[in-house]
Amino acid sequence: DSLRSTPARIIASVAGLQAIQTVNVTLRPDLLAPEHAFDSLSYSLLDSTLNVSPQLSVKLTHGVAPNDTAVTTYIVSFAIVSQSDPRLGELVNDAGKPSMVDTTDTNGIAGRAIRLHPLFLSSGNAVDSIIVNATAKYRGAQVSGSPVRLVLKVKPRS
Repeated sequence: DSLRSTPARIIASVAGLQAIQTVNVTLRPDLLAPEHAFDSLSYSLLDSTLNVSPQLSVKLTHGVAPNDTAVTTYIVSFAIVSQSDPRLGELVNDAGKPSMVDTTDTNGIAGRAIRLHPLFLSSGNAVDSIIVNATAKYRGAQVSGSPVRLVLKVKPRS
């Protein structure tokens, strides 16, 4: 019946057995906006540990600025929509595992990094870009501002 900072608990009992499940309660998302929408990555052909970008991120809010509030624990989807080769980049989570979704944190921020595979560039000194769309939906419809366009420029390490 109200927004709370701790998860709500649902308790079910049947024939002496009891189960407890926690459910996060959050605000309705009203706006998806870029937080860290543009970045660059200086790639290395020799050291693959250098080929992961900073996170490209968005912020999900409820209400109208300046009185808006962060929407926490909400799913945001990410998709690479443009790159010169389909194998060039992949979206990854904080652990470096492939992932196309994130859940907003306590500040309403969700993001994904890109792992670059420079072998799929047209040449070893190519400058290119990867474009990602971030989308949030509420009741099947895109939240205002969706999709947000995020761009990663890739260039050779000098």
